[in-house]
Amino acid sequence: MAKLDLKALLEQARGILDDNIRYRGRFAVAALYVDPDGPYKGLVREFYDESRDATTYDGDLPVVAHPPCGPWGKLAWRCKNQDKEAGRHAIRVVRRVGGVVEHPVGSKLFADMGIETAPWTPDRAVDAWGGYTIKIRQWDQGHRALKDTILYIVGTDVLPMGLAMAREGGEPMPVEHMTKLERRLTPSGLAYNLALLASMTTPPKERGSLISWPSSI
Repeated sequence: MAKLDLKALLEQARGILDDNIRYRGRFAVAALYVDPDGPYKGLVREFYDESRDATTYDGDLPVVAHPPCGPWGKLAWRCKNQDKEAGRHAIRVVRRVGGVVEHPVGSKLFADMGIETAPWTPDRAVDAWGGYTIKIRQWDQGHRALKDTILYIVGTDVLPMGLAMAREGGEPMPVEHMTKLERRLTPSGLAYNLALLASMTTPPKERGSLISWPSSI
């Protein structure tokens, strides 16, 4: 019978305990291209806002990414201060470590990266990284506007039930009636569900299987 290395086991246990104390209540996820005023700072382990270049992220944690949408939208010709390459970088990172990229419906980023966005059917094949897209409404996650949104997900076919919630009552507000800050901030409910989703992913492998969709999505 092999002799137990009690010292090594103790050091391992201490490391796990220290890690849990340091990151208590936080998902083992990195949030990329997020707003410093948004909800992610106390929610995830790694946080990349405008003061920390997200393109430098080379870690192994799965990611939630909100790259700038201006360069990929209908008014891209007016967008002068956002880096178009950030969107491509976010897709590449998710394909490496797993996670989710969020962009609005109508974004040309997905077509640029060879990602199918419609139709959303249970029998659609995933891409070479196991990635697929779903469509949600940020209204259902707590935003005051409707904000139809596409999520590109890599690394899991299990989705948090929170993403399937439908909001009842009330009327969405036009984004034109909101401040710029409110327009761009991720609702705390959506941030939680995306961080949870990313934490459930594993590094992708090339595969051609079908997605196993929950009946509620």
